[in-house]
Amino acid sequence: MTLSPRIPAKPATVLATALAAACTATATAQPADPGGAGYPTTPAGQVGGPALHAPSTVMLGRWVRFSAAEARGRGDGFSPSTLGFPGPLLKLFFRAHRLLALPGARDCVRRLYRRTMRGTCTIAWLQGPFGEPHEWLDSGRLLQRLWLTLTMHGVQLHPFGSIVTNRETNERAHDLLKMTSEAGTFWLAARLGHSAEPPRSHRLETEQLLVA
Repeated sequence: MTLSPRIPAKPATVLATALAAACTATATAQPADPGGAGYPTTPAGQVGGPALHAPSTVMLGRWVRFSAAEARGRGDGFSPSTLGFPGPLLKLFFRAHRLLALPGARDCVRRLYRRTMRGTCTIAWLQGPFGEPHEWLDSGRLLQRLWLTLTMHGVQLHPFGSIVTNRETNERAHDLLKMTSEAGTFWLAARLGHSAEPPRSHRLETEQLLVA
């Protein structure tokens, strides 16, 4: 998803409005780069790309579909179009990531990843209670309301998953964004902005998910 750099203040304003209606967490939003350069000062720009060896990468790989045909056939998961990368590269990353440690390979992946961040003008993150199962559910409900409210106002939300799940990048994000433990667990980082409608994910029908 390529975000338009226009109207950088609007996503932050809409985020505040959304959280006022459904708030159990602390939300913060700021311009990605006050100097106007865009990507380099966002958390994703600082860490340089997704983690290669984190256990979460292996777990997430089970939900990645490596072609449009596979995504249609399975009816769930993350397709190449929704992730913004070609299927063969996704398969290399999730199934043969050790090859990316070869000289020059990781730098190429980082450059490609950074290109997907072009136009980022606003980043946001959520912190709040996240230690107990009922708090996970509360956070999920909050995210649903937040995402729907942003969409209603024409603002797209694109999560940065590996910034939260990878310990090294998580710690760097805390330093970069000056987060405090008093605000609670840092459980979501995202960029906000305006773009064309993103590709839709394939999802199973309700009757396929419910067991009588």
